[in-house]
Amino acid sequence: MSAAATEKTAWDDTSAFTFPLDFPKQKKREVGCGSEKKVSFAVPFWAHSGKNSADDGDYTDQCAFAAGMIFAMLSHCGGSEAVLVVDSTLPRAVASPLARPENDDMTVKALVDYLNREFRSDSDVEALPRMIAAQRIDEDGRQRQKPRQALVGTIALCFTNTAHSVSIDTMLAGFDVCFVLDPSTTGVNHLIMYYNSKMFAAASAQVWSGMVSDFIAAVASSGAGKVDDLNPINPRVESLLLREWQSDELSLPKEETNRTLTDLFMETIERRCNGAPEAQVAIMDPDKGVKWSYRELDTRSTQIAAFLHREFRATADARWGVDATVGIFMPRCAEFFCILLGIHKAGGAYLSLDPEFPPERVDYALSDSNALCVFTFANMISKLKYTGGPMFAIDQLWDAVGSVSDADCQEVFSPLRAKPESPCYLIYTSGSTGKPKGVLIEHRSALTFVLSEKRMFRVDNTSRVMQGFSTSFDASVEEIWLAFGNGATMVIIQKSVMAVPDALVRFVNDNNVTIFSAAPTLFASVKPASLLDRLEVVVVGGEACNQDVVNDYSARPGRVMINSYGPTEATVACTWDVCSPGRAVNIGRAQPGYFACVLGPDNELLPPGTPGELVIAGPGVARGYVNRDDLTAEKFLPCPFPLPEGFERMYKTGDLVRWKPDVGRIECLGRIDAQVKLRGFRIELGEIESVMATVDGVDAAVVHLRDKDPGQLPYLCGYVLCSASFAANFDEAKIRAVLQKQLPGYMVPARLCMIQEIPRAPTGKLDRKQLPPPPPLVRSKDSGPAPSSRMEQLVFKEWCSVLRGVTPTTNENFFDVGGQSMLAGRLVSAFRRHGFDEFNFQDVYASPTIQKMAARLEVLAKSRVAQLRELPDRDEPTALIKFGFLVWQLAVVAASILVTCLIGTGYIMYFFYLMRTEWVQAYLRDRAGRSTAFLWPLTVCFLSLQCFTYFAQALYMWLLCPLLKWLFLGTVRETTVSVWSFYFLRYWTVRALTNFPIWTALIVPGTPAVSLLYRMYGAAIGRSCVLQTGCRLVDADLWSVGDDCYISDHCWIGTSEVIDSMLLLRHVVIRNGSSVYSRAVLRGGATVGDNCVITPLTLVGSKDVVGDGELWSGSPGHRTGMAPRPILSGSSVTALISGSVRQTTSHKVIWGILQVLFLLTLQTLIYGPYFLSFVLGCYALQYGTPWWTLLVLVPCTPLIVAAVLIYQHLILFLFRLIVFPTGAREGNYAIDQGIFERKLLFDQLHRTSLAVAHPMYASMFCKYYLKAMGVKCGDNVECSNLHSFTPGLVSFGSGCFIADFVGVNPLFVIRGSFTFQQVEVEDRAFVGNGAVLRPGMLIERNGLLGLSSYMPAGNVEANRTYAGSPAIHMPRNVKAAFGDDCTYNPSTSLVVQRFFWELFRCTSPATVTLFSGIIAFYLYPMRLSPAWGFRELLVASYGILLIAPIIDILLIVLLKWIIIGRHRKEEYPLHSTGVWRSEFILDLLTVTISHTVLNMFRGTQVLPAIFRMLGAKIGANCYLDTVYLPEMDLIRVGNNCSINDSATLQTHLFEDRVMKCDALEIRDRVYIGQFGIVLYESVAPRGCTYAPLTLLMKGEQSQELRHYHGVFAKLCSPPDIMYPKGFLAAAADGSAVALQAFAASQPASMRAPRSMAPPSSKLRDVKPHVSLSMWLRGTLDAEPDEDDGGHSPVDITAASDMGRRHDVVPA
Repeated sequence: MSAAATEKTAWDDTSAFTFPLDFPKQKKREVGCGSEKKVSFAVPFWAHSGKNSADDGDYTDQCAFAAGMIFAMLSHCGGSEAVLVVDSTLPRAVASPLARPENDDMTVKALVDYLNREFRSDSDVEALPRMIAAQRIDEDGRQRQKPRQALVGTIALCFTNTAHSVSIDTMLAGFDVCFVLDPSTTGVNHLIMYYNSKMFAAASAQVWSGMVSDFIAAVASSGAGKVDDLNPINPRVESLLLREWQSDELSLPKEETNRTLTDLFMETIERRCNGAPEAQVAIMDPDKGVKWSYRELDTRSTQIAAFLHREFRATADARWGVDATVGIFMPRCAEFFCILLGIHKAGGAYLSLDPEFPPERVDYALSDSNALCVFTFANMISKLKYTGGPMFAIDQLWDAVGSVSDADCQEVFSPLRAKPESPCYLIYTSGSTGKPKGVLIEHRSALTFVLSEKRMFRVDNTSRVMQGFSTSFDASVEEIWLAFGNGATMVIIQKSVMAVPDALVRFVNDNNVTIFSAAPTLFASVKPASLLDRLEVVVVGGEACNQDVVNDYSARPGRVMINSYGPTEATVACTWDVCSPGRAVNIGRAQPGYFACVLGPDNELLPPGTPGELVIAGPGVARGYVNRDDLTAEKFLPCPFPLPEGFERMYKTGDLVRWKPDVGRIECLGRIDAQVKLRGFRIELGEIESVMATVDGVDAAVVHLRDKDPGQLPYLCGYVLCSASFAANFDEAKIRAVLQKQLPGYMVPARLCMIQEIPRAPTGKLDRKQLPPPPPLVRSKDSGPAPSSRMEQLVFKEWCSVLRGVTPTTNENFFDVGGQSMLAGRLVSAFRRHGFDEFNFQDVYASPTIQKMAARLEVLAKSRVAQLRELPDRDEPTALIKFGFLVWQLAVVAASILVTCLIGTGYIMYFFYLMRTEWVQAYLRDRAGRSTAFLWPLTVCFLSLQCFTYFAQALYMWLLCPLLKWLFLGTVRETTVSVWSFYFLRYWTVRALTNFPIWTALIVPGTPAVSLLYRMYGAAIGRSCVLQTGCRLVDADLWSVGDDCYISDHCWIGTSEVIDSMLLLRHVVIRNGSSVYSRAVLRGGATVGDNCVITPLTLVGSKDVVGDGELWSGSPGHRTGMAPRPILSGSSVTALISGSVRQTTSHKVIWGILQVLFLLTLQTLIYGPYFLSFVLGCYALQYGTPWWTLLVLVPCTPLIVAAVLIYQHLILFLFRLIVFPTGAREGNYAIDQGIFERKLLFDQLHRTSLAVAHPMYASMFCKYYLKAMGVKCGDNVECSNLHSFTPGLVSFGSGCFIADFVGVNPLFVIRGSFTFQQVEVEDRAFVGNGAVLRPGMLIERNGLLGLSSYMPAGNVEANRTYAGSPAIHMPRNVKAAFGDDCTYNPSTSLVVQRFFWELFRCTSPATVTLFSGIIAFYLYPMRLSPAWGFRELLVASYGILLIAPIIDILLIVLLKWIIIGRHRKEEYPLHSTGVWRSEFILDLLTVTISHTVLNMFRGTQVLPAIFRMLGAKIGANCYLDTVYLPEMDLIRVGNNCSINDSATLQTHLFEDRVMKCDALEIRDRVYIGQFGIVLYESVAPRGCTYAPLTLLMKGEQSQELRHYHGVFAKLCSPPDIMYPKGFLAAAADGSAVALQAFAASQPASMRAPRSMAPPSSKLRDVKPHVSLSMWLRGTLDAEPDEDDGGHSPVDITAASDMGRRHDVVPA
């Protein structure tokens, strides 16, 4: 066989390396490009015969030499027993002689002579098949599926000098690597190495082939010698192992490591807390409601240290000093970490002892460490038997600690200051002798580890680190100092919460945890992994990590997932590897500051691929074992390698590993000794076996970690050889009782069973792999009966599902039959799927038998959270009622138009007056006449008309509307009425008359006039309030706002809402000094205490009470901390009362006058051109030829409108220069400073722009307007109708996308003070609809903030996605469906097309409005007459205003069907006609009729009818109070739905600049609250309710009759209005009589679940102890009849919605 070609092999892909055996003087390497990927090596050749020819004798010599070299290499690389297969004339097999003990000192010459003789001996025809078969079988007798744990898999060496009697195909089928010696006629033979490239990477084969060639060269040059003296590691490989495959920062800077953890903590206080350690949270314990700042933690820990000094400095205790050990015996809590830091400050080391440890183990650790004292709690002292020092109960000690003098505190850091080499902590791990061994870690070792991780992870003071490991486990050190070393917040989670996946997910999300370190099995228990998408850093360790876990948790973009490894002796962790989907799991390389290598039995360096023992060196290596000098000397050795200072010692881990040559990372193969890791705990099996052997009747014991049993989590299984008497009455419980007294719970085997003999390998050693699976559980005779009741049968079924292979009885303990914490978590999740949401981890421990657990479920079944089974009855309106409502509502709309004619708009009336004036008509007939004489009177009249109109509108708003409100409605009180009631009709009438959007043009929001206006309508508004909101005036009576409050623009005070066709009117109370920020919602019934802050996009529920001084965030809202204090320093405060800034009376008066002048001037300049245009158009039709005039007006009107728009924005730009000439500056300000009023005026300018040029937003022209208004804009910026931005403090990078209604840098006023900070959105970033960007926020390049999202803290990092309120990190699954040529970098032709489309779009709304008015004037049947008076002019203008909206509606409907047709599911890139057409119709609808005509008809039957004309399918009797229905054809709304104000049915989103449209469906009787959003592809099922500020994601669908709130939607209790009539009263009464009376009043269909109600159920059989919530869940049934199959009073088939998944793709 030649080197140039190979036969087809049994492998799918074959690669080869070729070694020509020649005598050149220099080594040469050639890399080929063929499919075989050959690499040729020319090396010197030493032959036994000394000849170099191709004859058979010389060839045999070369075969012997080549075989000897391969065997010699394998003997050094862990494969000395590999088989050599020879093909000369017949196949034969030769085993390596180096595998025999008598040949340990064999020389190379003797090896080659031996092989030469073997090759010349008789052939063994049968040997080859036998050898191949032997290599395919593992040691345990099973078929081999994976290669052996050696340098390579199975080795074959094939020699051919004649025709092949055994094909290469056959050879490769039996082996993993094959060497072929191929003769050559030139005298140079080639050694070819074939390898399976499916099994081995090319890099691995490259490294090993280089080792082979260099090894052969070294042997040829050195001549004869001992095989053991040969070194397979050449300089290149040595460089890889000792330098290139180590950390880039092997040795950390000495100035950083020559300190202690105390120094690091003090540095954190000084530098990492933004100069305010009292504000930065250090520890959170949500379960106990504890939250300590860094300042508080520092103070308390210093007091602990001073207390220790005071207690022991005067004693003669020799243990007191820097090396003193102090025990801590308490569960995880804030006090533990305070004591830990106090011990460090006092110069001592801490010893953490888990209260769950057996007392014997605790006492041994305290005695062995000679502990000075022990800190614990008062109720735990009785558990301690230690007499070597005092016990301090910290809960009784705080007073004494707090009384420590300042002098004592000063002494903490002087006399006994710890040094880098001082002990830091002790941890006792499992020991092979049966006694735990204490590992002593010094400060420099701990600091090295902490500094190493600071380089690995990005942690700052916004991070939240989960603290979930037991503090007696060294992984807790990582959690503690990831937080304390970086100024982050450590969040303590209880063990019971961690064990239940659902509870864990809620805890992580509710507490905004960003960094979580745990065992891989815990992450595997959470499915799907997207439930934990908030996590930014995931660290797995403690046991082997499954590839599926890596694939699931590393897939999320932006997340860092680390697989860490390290024994306690190396200070927590020493190697790390960044995980990514599909990549094999390794333990990686050494962390910064550590050194890792693989050594052989004689501590020799092993080459890549060779299994050996992992050895760790560096400052992170522990000092040694406490009182175990012999073991310390055995495990901690001098480091023989040339490494920097600090690496003089190394630790032998006992782990079997090897370097993976292809990636240069370490692969863990298992343990060399009997140590295992289970759920993060390192366990010496020998310790368990020693305790088991002490049981009477047990002759021998073996423990094995079973981690490959199908369907089972890894668990410990104990095997015992028993005496005959014990075997006859074998009982696991007896052995387990002994183990539980002496071992921690994690070391007690889950199963115990008998075996007849202990399996052993041929060497006589124990072979754990041959231990059989445990047999079915052997029970004692008194285990208990089988399950009887249906609830017991349910528990039995779930136990059997979790405990595979076990058939428990009702009295057996869950943990005695194989249960453990992970399985308990699965059990909890299983019962929650049956609807028992309140069942938790503690219930498993409290009721560990089937009987007790069934009884617990029975109790929970009677008190489960109420869930509706049917909707309450509502009265349907008759046709007569609907007709009456329609007539009345049309009359009210007509009346509002009449009011508009009277005092709202005088332009038409003035025009009529002008047109009938004789001198004007005479002038117009004589165009060449006195032009100045005409313009001057026109200007004077126009200005006087503006003043008249402004004050007439003010009169209407301040006097007439309040009078109408009090006459029609009176004082609005809390009530609940139908939307078809007379009260609602009166309520709607007042709302329609007061909701006409004119008041924001008369008053600048945020000024004192707004508070006065709301008081006119009955609101109780306190002093010095700043109200920017535009909430309804009709129910202002239900407002109660205290002094110094701030209510931001675009928030919602929900005193009214319609749920299920019922109007709810409820009080909202906001007390003194509180602030409610942009897009927050306060539902009716909410109460906000004094000095509170409600952050943007926060939902405060109807029953929520915000405590004094609290900070609330999120939807649903919850307390996230204490409200920040006002920033008053440096401001010109004129009045400071109770910490609040107030404006003086004179200030308010002056400001009121200025705002009137400002608004009058602005409106005159902005709207004047439209008035003139209308006059000219009407004149042309009046005096010209109509058809010719129309032909001229059609093309000219858009051009006139475009010119007017440019003029208007020039005016806005000039006003902006007056208000903010150079833009605002960052800083702290107060509302009594001029900059506050300037900000309010600027916001008014922007509102004006939105009103007159709404279509300009989301167009290519928008960025030029933003630049003129002081925003820094890059190229290709797409921006929609943002609000609240501040000039000079907003920056949009190139290619960024800002969607609809984004709040950018809104005012955050706190008791009269506020802060201006820069907001920056970098290149190609995206901000979704309705999001709010707080002051100081940064969205980095390609970052994404989803719709309705708000980040209370932190920024959006590059290429990362956040969504929700509060925003959480989540994967972004959007794939680019279109290229950059139609999204980010369009061609010139597309830009030109878009220019004309958007010019048409920007001018069309005003064109249509203006044109409709002119046409209405022309079509009006009455002709103008000079004799007309006020009455005739009023009738004429009223007729025009009635006709013009009708023309608008008909024209828009016509244009919609002509330009778009029917919307369908579709995708369009940004630069496409699909987007341009859709945006054109949407803007035309929004500007022309949505904000005027449609706004009048909200809440009436007319609005759904208009949307039906546009293509929407809307059912009967729907209450529609929103106009945000973009693509109407894609919307289907059922009957009797209630869609409230500002709710959005979002049928399209832009994702990566691609507009995606699809349908959505809202079924019958669905309620959607204010600011609620329903995205496309979703379905709102019948009877569901979605609270205000709730987001229903794409593709989301739930069950019927479910109730949700939040961003993203979460299940919640039903609104009170959805309960059956009389239920709440009966619930409040609580008596059995009230319950029975209520139940009897319900229809039969409501009395029992349809799926399980027995025919004989009777309500009179209801027992008095059942609750009303049982009735709601369908559990209020009678006792079952004997023949009904044993129906249970609990619906155990009901499914819970708590585990719904949200596949989020943010907008």
